Amino acid sequence: MTVHTRWSSQARRPMPAGIGWTLVVFGVFFLAVAIGKDARRVVFGQYAEGEITKITERSSSSGSSDKYGKRRGGGVSHILTVRFTPEGGQPLDVDTLATWGFTEKVGDRVRLIHLPGRPEDAEIYSTKQIWLPLATGFTVSALCLGGGIALLRWRRRTLASG
Repeated sequence: MTVHTRWSSQARRPMPAGIGWTLVVFGVFFLAVAIGKDARRVVFGQYAEGEITKITERSSSSGSSDKYGKRRGGGVSHILTVRFTPEGGQPLDVDTLATWGFTEKVGDRVRLIHLPGRPEDAEIYSTKQIWLPLATGFTVSALCLGGGIALLRWRRRTLASG
């Protein structure tokens, strides 16, 4: 004698494939960004020395207002302007977003990395500016791809057995 309740029949129903495919798409997107932005710089980059000439504080107004109209949420980011001379070129000022904390100050000497022929896209070569964003991109990509593929495989097994 088999008892079918509303809950037992729903438990056997596979979840929509859209969740798995969405995770796979996000995983591919994050992987492409990590490779296209930072991994290429690390593999093919040219190095230069520069000096921070200006720090600009930028506030975002995202968030919400409380009942008194005071803004909550949002945040502050810092844009570092760095002057350097690329190999065989003229002095150049580039703006780069400070990521993963901010400890630099005007006058600090920093090492930069850029793709050959593209010194205007230089980034500060440091753990906080290159390696942590790269590791985060690869980690999020791996989690999304792994989770999406696992959900799609689970769904396929559930449909085949049921």
